[in-house]
Amino acid sequence: MMHNKKKNAGLRARNWTLIIYLDSAPENWKEILTETGVPWAHSPLHDKDVDVNGCILKPHYHVVIKFSLLKSYQQMLKLTGKLRAPNPQVCVSLVGSVVHFTHSNKSDKEKYQYDQQEIESYNGLDIEELLKPTKTEMNEILKEIRAFIIENDIQEFWRLCQYADKETSNWSRVINTKHTLINQFVTSYRHSRDKRKEVLQVDEIQLESALCLPTITTIEEYKKSQKNAELQALGVKEYQESYECQYSVQV
Repeated sequence: MMHNKKKNAGLRARNWTLIIYLDSAPENWKEILTETGVPWAHSPLHDKDVDVNGCILKPHYHVVIKFSLLKSYQQMLKLTGKLRAPNPQVCVSLVGSVVHFTHSNKSDKEKYQYDQQEIESYNGLDIEELLKPTKTEMNEILKEIRAFIIENDIQEFWRLCQYADKETSNWSRVINTKHTLINQFVTSYRHSRDKRKEVLQVDEIQLESALCLPTITTIEEYKKSQKNAELQALGVKEYQESYECQYSVQV
């Protein structure tokens, strides 16, 4: 423990992460953090995390703190001391830490998925702005959404929103930003689908009229009807040839 303290003594950073355990933190731990005046946020209560053996871990909160100036490890130890929390860690990625709040990153997909709505932020830390996808991420998510619309025959924009709100917060954020573009895609897909249905219906009517047969529902029935039509045509041809031959003999 002393070795770790010496190793970390020179650490200075603007963003830090903490873990708050309910069985040891004071009841007013949120007030202690808020009174610093520094933007911060905490995760939903992690009460369903398990270790490698499948045993439930102690209920805890993950915390991120965003200072405007560099803070030393020693300064942070004073804060964690008040909170009766484990030693602080430098926050390598503020976005990555917040995404870990709910286990929504790809590496945590096997873990329990917590509700983003249960994230709480204080002193002006804007979680929505923080989690806004980059331009590259936005393009990839838009591709996923368009493919989902076609594969699942989504014809109404509200159904897509309902799915996104329930299943994936990343999609919800993109839909909220690009709702006009996505709604146009849904509308265009629905109209093109309707046109394809109309063309198929017209083709079926024309086919029925041409063959003078009941509605054809399978390829085999179509082939059979084609064969019957050919036989009928062949019969007429043979009759004509026979008639012409008789007429020629009489003359």
